Formats: sequence, C-alpha cells, structure tokens
Amino acid sequence: MDANGQIASTLDPAMPLSPISATTAPQSRWYSLSYALHVVVALADCWRHSGDLGLVQDLWSAVTGQLSWAHSLVNADGLLVTDSNTGMDWHPQFGGALVGQVSVFNVVYVKALQDAAAMATALGDTALAASYTTRASAARTGLGSVLFNTTTGVYDISTSLTGTVAQDSNALAVLWGVADDSRASAMLDRLASSLTTASGHRAFSTDTGWGSVISPMVSGFEVGALFRAGRASEAL
Repeated sequence: MDANGQIASTLDPAMPLSPISATTAPQSRWYSLSYALHVVVALADCWRHSGDLGLVQDLWSAVTGQLSWAHSLVNADGLLVTDSNTGMDWHPQFGGALVGQVSVFNVVYVKALQDAAAMATALGDTALAASYTTRASAARTGLGSVLFNTTTGVYDISTSLTGTVAQDSNALAVLWGVADDSRASAMLDRLASSLTTASGHRAFSTDTGWGSVISPMVSGFEVGALFRAGRASEAL
C-alpha cells in the first residue's frame, strides 16, 4: 500500500513476496484503480471458498485502506472518477487511461464494497459493513442513472464514450448482480448482437475505433453472466 491506502496493482512475479499491507512497494506499480479493487473481490472469493477468516483479518487493513482511498475519488453521483494516474485497465492499447466516470471501474467498485461489507460482518464490524453497503447502493444507483444508456440497453463505457458497447462492464454487471435483474437478459442479448464474430465475441463494438480483438479473460466473465442468467446453452 502507498500512503493513501492504494494497493499496488501490478507486481513482477519474479519479485520476492512481501505483505500486501507493506508501507513501501516497488515504484511504478500503482497501475490501475480497477486492479486494486479486484484484490478486494479476490480476497472475498478466497474467504468464501476456504472459510479462512484469519486471512481476511490479516489483510483487513489493506482492504479498508484501499476502500478509504477509493472513497476519496467518489463524486456527488456516488461514482468513482478516474484520471490518467488511476484509469489504466487491461486494454491500454485501445486508447490509454479511461478517465472520468467509467462503467467498468464502478461496477468493480460496487462489487468490492458489497464483498467488503460481507467480510466486515463476518469480522463483527456491523457499523463498517453498513457504511460499505450504503456506498455500494449509491454507486449502483449512479451507474443506473448516469451510465446506463436506454438507447443501447447497456452501460456506456464512460460519460465521454457513449453509444458504444463494451463486453467487460456489462458482463461483470450481470455476473455480479450489479445490473437490475430485469435488464440482465436484454443486456446479454445486446452483447450478442453487437459483439459476435465467427471466432467469438469482440471486447468492444467496432464503433469504438478500438479494433476487433477478442479477449479470453473478459469473455470468461460473459460466460459466467450467461450461466447466472440461466442461459447455459449459450454459455457452453
């Protein structure tokens, strides 16, 4: 973690392991707000599958520090606002950092807050759990009111990139229940109609100007979303 609470989000696998809550970390590793938030989600997944609450306790200061720092970036809509220092993600070759109110970062933020609330409850901190739940609800509402495009039927990439279709934010929103269940099926239909190629689903619609790359990682989230929506044959 740095002094603000941000978790280092890219580490060279050849480096020696050190505690995630260390006060010092390798330079140039503060790559992505999204990646740092995924650490919270990954910890919650590990806890749910293993029952290892001790691990959660050991890393809890990193979780609370990360979410406190993220909260400092939230605007009046309850949404994270990223800049060139925080807006990198898995696809930098398609335009660099995503700045402003970005759907995929905020979908991950909602999930991280919800998972942190569950972990806080397990640790006996009901007040913190309630605070995280309130923040998650505000961000989820902001996503629906600011970033959901009623014309396309999916979340816009950001407030400055509208009218296009992105696989990552929308698949994750359905997979994690961030999107309203009433919208989920239509969102998946839109991903299929806008992104399908003979080789799989593109990561972004061609009108983004970002090319027609297919991402196995992000397609995995869409497979999970299809299963969650009861569309197993499509997932398979």
